[in-house]
Amino acid sequence: MIMLADVKKSYDNEVVLQNFTMTVSKGEFAFITGPSGAGKSTLLKLLYCYEHADSGHIAVDNWIVSQLKIRTVPYFRRSIGVVFQDFKLLCNKTVFENVALALRIHNMETEEITKRVIAILKEVKMHGKADVYPQYLSGGEQQRVVIARAMVTQPMMLLADEPTGNLDAENTRTIMRLFREINARGTTVLIATHNEDLYFGSGSRVFFLKDHHIEKEIIG
Repeated sequence: MIMLADVKKSYDNEVVLQNFTMTVSKGEFAFITGPSGAGKSTLLKLLYCYEHADSGHIAVDNWIVSQLKIRTVPYFRRSIGVVFQDFKLLCNKTVFENVALALRIHNMETEEITKRVIAILKEVKMHGKADVYPQYLSGGEQQRVVIARAMVTQPMMLLADEPTGNLDAENTRTIMRLFREINARGTTVLIATHNEDLYFGSGSRVFFLKDHHIEKEIIG
C-alpha cells in the first residue's frame, strides 16, 4: 500500500530524510513519531505529493508517486484524505460547504453531494451544526469537520499530521475513535504525532524517526 525505498529529502542543503525506507500494508493503522524536525510532516507531504523527494522510490497503492507528472497529481490526491493540526477550514463557508467542497471538485451531482455530506456529518456528530461557520466551533468540533471533509470522498488512505495537538483529552479520545472507525472500513490510516499516549497500548505499528531515517519500529 505504502512503500518508500532509499528516499532522500532536503531543504536548502539541510537533509531531512536520508536512505529512508518504510512499508505500510493496505488497511493498516500505523503511527510515525520522533522529535521535532525529525521529518514526520515531511514524510506525509511526500506521500501526498505536496513535496517531492530528491531521490528514491515512493509508491502508494498502484501509484508511483516519485514519478507522477504534474497533471496527474490532482487525480492521485483524490484517493487520499488529509487531516492537519491547523484545520485549514474556510472561514467564509459553513460546515456543510467546507465538506461539500471536496466533492464539488469531482463534478458530482448536487443531490449526491448533499446525501454524502449529511451522512458523514452525522457520522462525526456534526450534522446539527451544518450551517455554522468554523470560527464559531470549538477546536474539537473543527477537527471533526476536517475529518469529515477528508473522509467524504471515501479515500483509500488517510494521512493525519498531529491531529490532536491542540485538543484536550476528551476530544483527543473522540478523534482517535473516529480514526479507528474509519480504519475498520478498510482505509489505511497513518498518523504523525509526538504524543506517546496515542500509540502506547494501541496494538499498532509505531515508526520512530531519528537522524533522517527510521531508528526503530515497535508495536504500540
